Amino acid sequence: MLAAAPNGLVLLIGHSHVAAVEEAWREREARGVAPFPLQTVSFVGKLAGRLEKVGGEARLGAGLSGLIVSALQATRPALVVAAFWGGQHFPLSAANNPRRFDFLAPGDDTACDPQAELAPYDLVEAFLAREFVDVTLMIAAVRAACAAPILLIPAPPPMRDFVALPLRTSDRAVDAEIDRYGVAPPALRRKVWRVCDLIYKQIAAQTGVRLAPTAPGVTDAEGFRRPQFYGRDWIHANAGWGALVLDQIGGALRSEMGR
Repeated sequence: MLAAAPNGLVLLIGHSHVAAVEEAWREREARGVAPFPLQTVSFVGKLAGRLEKVGGEARLGAGLSGLIVSALQATRPALVVAAFWGGQHFPLSAANNPRRFDFLAPGDDTACDPQAELAPYDLVEAFLAREFVDVTLMIAAVRAACAAPILLIPAPPPMRDFVALPLRTSDRAVDAEIDRYGVAPPALRRKVWRVCDLIYKQIAAQTGVRLAPTAPGVTDAEGFRRPQFYGRDWIHANAGWGALVLDQIGGALRSEMGR
């Protein structure tokens, strides 16, 4: 098992949300105030065959597993920051489903869409939980390869106002669904994101991994991402959000290296 190099390097690895954090880090580096050495590895374009079935059980595909191990071997990080929640919440909540649905979520008193069929909460949760199977496997792959602590970071909270950004989802398949069935109500986007957030927290607790919460100030009083943190499209956040995550990483790194 790899031991950390003595330079306090942070490995930021995961889905496309790593780009906003890296952008914030580079802005600080340009001003000479980078808080720690950072190496970023993105999964973008590298997720084909990410899961395979062996004996009826899901396992990481060789390509994704190899990418994670290679990154760890190359960097020997003091902290692994894992953006393992990417867009799992998005396809279900960006466009209306052909069979339009809504659901009652615990702790959420939002009125349901009157045009939608009411789906059982357990069914929605189980469907979304399947989208996070690879998160537990990726955590296990990191732990098998190195002794560095892991910090999970969540995906940015949902936008309320899709009209504000013309680029839409940057996913042609989802955009086609929106053209055909229309944009899903904002309340559904928030509900689905919150279910995913709960699943992510459960994975963190079950695996004993530290989880950075959504940073204070990112959302408004109703739980939607504030416009100053909108990114280039409907799913991604900007470097302002990345800067808040960067501060959370710095706090975790100081905590871990101070032990």
